[in-house]
Amino acid sequence: STRLLDASNVYASKSFYDSAKNRQLLWSWIREEDNGGVERGWQGVQSIPAIMSVDNDLNIVLLNPIPELQTLRKNAYNGQN
Repeated sequence: STRLLDASNVYASKSFYDSAKNRQLLWSWIREEDNGGVERGWQGVQSIPAIMSVDNDLNIVLLNPIPELQTLRKNAYNGQN
């Protein structure tokens, strides 16, 4: 059967195989909820890369952020600015 990967504001998804790390990655574009793009000068944003995998027990595709994103954190969030 066919199922939607993400039925939200995500569209224009592209996937590619990362042979160096043996994983399938997915990038998408995320649509804005408003029409303020003209005033802002931009509309939408690209998603973070996600690793695609299959849960054979549930028969679904899983999307998880790539672990490399952790290297972008300078300090752990503690709820304070």
